[in-house]
Amino acid sequence: MKTLKSFLFLLMLSCCTFYATAQNNCGVQAYFYENFNPNGVPSFHDTSLVAAGWHVTSYHWTFGDGGVSSLQNPTHVYTALGTFTVCEVVTAELPGTTATCSDTFCTT
Repeated sequence: MKTLKSFLFLLMLSCCTFYATAQNNCGVQAYFYENFNPNGVPSFHDTSLVAAGWHVTSYHWTFGDGGVSSLQNPTHVYTALGTFTVCEVVTAELPGTTATCSDTFCTT
C-alpha cells in the first residue's frame, strides 16, 4: 500500500508540474494602452506580445459597462460618467499542435 501511495503522489506531482510549466509557456501576453480623441472617445490599442510561431486567434474586450468587442483595436463610447475597468483577453494557438492559451490584461 505504501508503494501505491508513493506512486500516486509522484504521478500527481508530475501532472501538476507539467500543468504549471505549460501555463507559464503561454505564447501570448496581453497588454494594451488607450488614448482619447478630441471628443473624449477612448481608443484601445492592443500591444500584446506574441511568441515566435504562435498566432493570435481572437481578442475579447470588456469595457466595464456591459459593452464588449472582438476587434483588435476597438473604440468604445461610454454613455455615463464613471470609472471603468477595461479588460482584454487574447487567445493564441501554436499551429501544427493542439496548444492554445489565453492571457488577460485589465486596467481601470
